[in-house]
Amino acid sequence: MLPIQAIGFILVPNRRRTVTLEQVEKMIEIIPNHIKTVGVFQNPSWDDIEKAIGAGVSMIQLHGQESSDFCQEIKQRRDIPIIKVFAADNIE
Repeated sequence: MLPIQAIGFILVPNRRRTVTLEQVEKMIEIIPNHIKTVGVFQNPSWDDIEKAIGAGVSMIQLHGQESSDFCQEIKQRRDIPIIKVFAADNIE
């Protein structure tokens, strides 16, 4: 059996698996420290990112049309690991 390395929390509004920040905080309390906690977003605001970090997520995963400047801003302000997803049909 492989060990769990990370767990993602869907923080995109109006999705079937979306969780609230309050739920994230409660779940993070019982997740072992060696497991990365990932906030999964689609076109978030800076405030959305800040609130998720405040709730305890240790990584950010972006699934929208976030610019490279926005990704750099997150990295510069908070120095948190970022995963940026790109659609295969948009890669030239």
